[in-house]
Amino acid sequence: MNFRLAAQRLISTLLLQALCLACFSVNAEQVVTSPNDQRQYEYLELPNRLKVLLISDPATDKAAASLDVYAGSRDDPEGREGLAHFLEHMLFLGTEKYPEAGEYQAYISARGGSHNAYTSFEHTNYFFDVDKDSLEPALDRFSQFFVAPLFTAEYVSREKNAVHSEYQAKLKDDGRRAYSVLKQAVNPAHPFSNFSVGSLDTLADREGSTVRDELLKFYQAHYSANQMALVILGHESLEQLKQWATEKFSAIADRNIQRKTYPQPILSEAQTPVRLNMIPLKDERMLQMMFQMPASRPHYHTKPASYIGHLLGHEGPGSLLSLLKNKGWSDGLSAGLSMDTTSQSLFSITVKLTNEGLQHVDDIVEHSFQYLKLIREQGIKAWSFDEVAKIAEMEFRFLEKSQPIHYVSSLSSHMHVYPASDLIRSAYLYDKFDAELIQRFMQSMRPEGMLLSVMSQGLETDKKDPWYDADYSLRPITTAQLQRWSTTQVDAALKLPEPNDLIAEDLSLKTVTGQQDKPQRILSRDGLTVWHQQDDSFKLPKADFYFSLRSPAANASLANRVKTELYSRLVTDQLNEYGYQAKLAGLNYSIYSHIRGIGVRISGFNDKQTVLLKKIVGTLSSPQFSDERFALIREDMQRELENYKRKRPYHQAYAEIGKLLLQPHWTEAQQLQALKVISAQDLRDFVPQLLGKLDVVALSHGNALANETLELVDILNAELLANSKPTSVNDGNVVKLKAGENLLRDLAIDHPDSVYTLYLQAADRNLRNRATISLLTQILDAPFYSDLRTEKQLGYIVFSNPVSLLEVPGVMFLIQSPVADPATLHGHVTDFLQGFSKTMQEMSAKEFEEHRQAVLTRLLEEEKNLQQRTGRYWNEIDMQYEDFDSREQLATEIRALSAKDVQQAYRELLLSDDSRRLMINTTGTRFKTDNRISIENLKTIESAEQVREGHEVYPRIAPTGT
Repeated sequence: MNFRLAAQRLISTLLLQALCLACFSVNAEQVVTSPNDQRQYEYLELPNRLKVLLISDPATDKAAASLDVYAGSRDDPEGREGLAHFLEHMLFLGTEKYPEAGEYQAYISARGGSHNAYTSFEHTNYFFDVDKDSLEPALDRFSQFFVAPLFTAEYVSREKNAVHSEYQAKLKDDGRRAYSVLKQAVNPAHPFSNFSVGSLDTLADREGSTVRDELLKFYQAHYSANQMALVILGHESLEQLKQWATEKFSAIADRNIQRKTYPQPILSEAQTPVRLNMIPLKDERMLQMMFQMPASRPHYHTKPASYIGHLLGHEGPGSLLSLLKNKGWSDGLSAGLSMDTTSQSLFSITVKLTNEGLQHVDDIVEHSFQYLKLIREQGIKAWSFDEVAKIAEMEFRFLEKSQPIHYVSSLSSHMHVYPASDLIRSAYLYDKFDAELIQRFMQSMRPEGMLLSVMSQGLETDKKDPWYDADYSLRPITTAQLQRWSTTQVDAALKLPEPNDLIAEDLSLKTVTGQQDKPQRILSRDGLTVWHQQDDSFKLPKADFYFSLRSPAANASLANRVKTELYSRLVTDQLNEYGYQAKLAGLNYSIYSHIRGIGVRISGFNDKQTVLLKKIVGTLSSPQFSDERFALIREDMQRELENYKRKRPYHQAYAEIGKLLLQPHWTEAQQLQALKVISAQDLRDFVPQLLGKLDVVALSHGNALANETLELVDILNAELLANSKPTSVNDGNVVKLKAGENLLRDLAIDHPDSVYTLYLQAADRNLRNRATISLLTQILDAPFYSDLRTEKQLGYIVFSNPVSLLEVPGVMFLIQSPVADPATLHGHVTDFLQGFSKTMQEMSAKEFEEHRQAVLTRLLEEEKNLQQRTGRYWNEIDMQYEDFDSREQLATEIRALSAKDVQQAYRELLLSDDSRRLMINTTGTRFKTDNRISIENLKTIESAEQVREGHEVYPRIAPTGT
C-alpha cells in the first residue's frame, strides 16, 4: 500500500470538509451568456485559488474538461529549450494514483472520448471529452496530472524521443520553418526568440543536471493552482459539478507563484526596420509586414487592433487587395494580430504574391502604407465601428454551440485574461468607440518600426536557421525606401468600405407549420430533386441552402476534371468582392468541385440569402474572366499541384490509398500536364458543355419555409436549368482488392522520416463490415498507440483509423518514424497485430461492452449546431440514405455484434492469408533503401492504372428509404 498517498488522501478529505463552505463563498460575478445559450454557468475559486468555471448542460451527450496552466515556452530555462513542451508530454505518463503510463488514454478511449494538450508561448492547455456518464472517473484521472505526477525515470528517458520525433517530423514543414526563422529576426533578449519544441540535444542529461531534475524543478516553479484555470462541462447539476471540482482539484498545491513580466520589446529599435528573406521548400510567395503594438487584451471592449484589421483586410471594391489583384500582384491578403501577449502584441499584414507581385515588393509595401494613411485620415468613423459592433452583437445573440472539447479548452485559456463576466462575450464586445485609442495603436504602424518578411524561392540569402536549416537573410531597409513609404500619397483607386447592405434585418424565427424530424422531398422531376426541412431546434434565424450541379462532363476525362476545378476557382474569384461583404454579415458560401460536378453551400442568416444566391447563380451561368485573370488562377492551381509533393509524408501516404482505389481519379502530375495546355478560351468553351446536361440536387434546412425554398429553386431554374437537359450522373467506384493480395506502393518523398502505412480492405461493402471495423479500430487504437509510440518510441505520429471510401470499409495503421525504415516498421506492426490477438480472445464481456458503448457514443453524438446537421443530411442525400437514418442503421448493426463476431473478424481481416492488403511506404532520406519488406505474394505497384487492371469494383449500394 502507498502510505504516503493514503495519508495525502486523508488530509485532503479533511481539508475539503473544513473548507467546502468557504470555497463556495468565493463566487464571482455572473458570466454573461448568449440569449441563445440555455446552459447554466458558475464561476468560483477553490481555496487553493484555482479558478473554476462550471457548465451544466443537461442536453449534452459528451462531457469535457480543460485545465490551462499560465506557463509556456516563454518560461523555458536558458539552455533547456522545449522543457515546457516536454513536461506537457510527461504528465500523460503516470501519476501516483494511476501509475500505468497508458491508463488515462485507455480510459478516455474506451468511453468514446478523445484527449490532447498543447504548449504555446504563454499557456499549456490540457483537455479531454468523454461519454456524458463517465465524467467523474475521467476527472479523477485528469486531476492527478496536477496533484501527483510520477515523472518516472524510464519514461523521461523514452519520451525525450517522442519530443525529438515531433521536432523531426516537421523539419520540412514551411510553416514551422518560417516561424523558426522569424525568431532569428526578433529581439534575442525576448523569450519569443527561443526554440520551443525541444530535441534530444536540449533535453539531454548533463553533468550535474539531469533533465528529470529540471522537469521537477520546472513543475514546482510553474505548476501552481493560483496560475491554473479549470473548465468542466457535464450534464450534471452545477452543485454536482462543484462537488467534483472541489474533491478532485483542491489538492493541487498553491505555490503562490507570481508571473514573470518581460518588458523587453519583441521588435526593438535595434531589430527594425529590416527586411527578412526566407526560402521555402514549397513554391510559395508571401510578403508580411509586421509591427509591434501595445498589448491588445486590456482593450477588448474597444478592440483597436481588430478594427484596424477589419479595414486593412477588407476585400471589397476599393480595398487594398482589390488594387493589388487588379495589378496582377496578389490573390490574397489578411490583416490582424499574429501574436497577443500580456505585455505587447504583433500586428501583421500578409499578402499572397503572384510571380509578378514578387517583382513589386516595394510597390506593394507602398500601397499598404497608402491605405494606412487613408485609414488614419478618413477611416476611423463611428458608423463603421458601429457596423462591426452590430455584426458581432448578432453573432453573440445567436451564438451556436461548438464541440464541448474545443469549448472548454478555449474558455480555460481565456480565464487568465478576461474577467469572469466576459469570458464568453469578450470576442464579441465592441461597446466603446475610441478614435484616439485606434490612432494610438496605428502609431506603431510606421515604416521605421517594420519587420518586412518576404518568402519565396530564388531570394538572396546568407544565413541558416540553426533548428530547421532554412535559408534566410536580414538586410536593413534603406533610408530612401523609408522616405518613399513615409511620404507616399494615396492612390486614387483606394477607397474605404461602403456600408454593408447585406447585414440581416429580419431576425425573426418563422412559425413552424408542421414538425419534421427529417428532410422531405418537396420537388422531384427529371434533373431536379429538392429536399427541405424547417428546423427550429437551434432557435436561429439562419438557414443552409446547399445544391449540387451534377454533370456527366465534369469528370469525363482528365482535361474535363481540370477544367471543372478551374471553373469553380474562377467563379469564386469573380464573386470575391461582393461575397466578402456577405461573409462579413454572417452569410457564408463556398463553391467547390467534386467527383460529379460543382457544389455550392450557402449558410448563415437567412434574411438576405435570396440576394446572394442570385449573384452566385448568375456568375455560375455566365462567368466573366479576362485572359490575365485566368492565367493567375491557373498559376495558383499549378503551384498547389506542384507543392503537393512537399506535404507531410504521412498526409501523402494516407491520401495515396484513395488515389489508388477511387475511380475516376488523376494524380497531381497528370493534372499538371493537362493544366499546362488549357487556355482561357478552352474554359469558356467548356462551361456550356458542363452546364448543358445537369442533374441538380438541393437541400434547404433551418429557418426557411417550403415555399421560400421553392423560390430559391426558381432562381436555379431560371439561370441554370432553363437551358440544360436533365440527366443522371453516377457516383465514383472503388477498386476491390483480391483475397490474399499484398500490394506495395513506394513513394519518393524528400523527408528524413520514413512512413509505413498498412491498409486492409473489407471483403464486402455492407453495414455489418462497417460496424465490425468501427468496433475493431476502437479496441485497437489505444493499445496500438501505447505499444508503438509510448513503449517502443518508433515515432511521434502513430495511429490507426477506420477508412471509408464511398462506404467501402477498411482499416489503416500508420507510423511516421525518424528511427526505423518501412521494413522494420512493418515487422513491429505485424508483431503487434499477432500479439494482440491473444488480448482480443481474452477480453472480458465488460471491456467489450465498454468499447461498444464508446463507438455508439461517437456515432450517435448529437449535432451541436445547424451546419453540422445540414452536413449530415447532405452526406446522406449523396449516399442515397433517403430515410436519413444511416447512423441508426449502423448503430443497430453494432449492437448486434458479439465479441466472437469481432474476434473472428480480427483473424479474417488482419491476420488471414486471404487478407486484402495495400501498403504505402516512403523510406526516409536518413535510411538505406536495401532493407525490404518480406511477405509472400508481394507485388510492387507504380500507379493507379496498375491497381485497376484485372480488378473488379465494388457493386453500388441500393438506395434506401422512400
